[in-house]
Amino acid sequence: MADQTYTVTVASGTLYISGGTGSVYYLDGARNMDVKWVEGGTIRFDQSASSNNNHPLLFTTSTSDPGGNIISAGVTYYL
Repeated sequence: MADQTYTVTVASGTLYISGGTGSVYYLDGARNMDVKWVEGGTIRFDQSASSNNNHPLLFTTSTSDPGGNIISAGVTYYL
């Protein structure tokens, strides 16, 4: 098992879907970062930075409809 914690921040950047500019997520300071999902491991997304205010994370299997196909099984949120 490999546990991993990513520090999440939000800043202006290019949107993947529209190509426009808006608020985007950065993981450990990188925009295009592959998240390594390891079976049996725990991945934590630390959103304690103030830039995350009003930017909750949502996990989905869809790249074209961010609100569609939401993944909730095995996902725990801590406030």
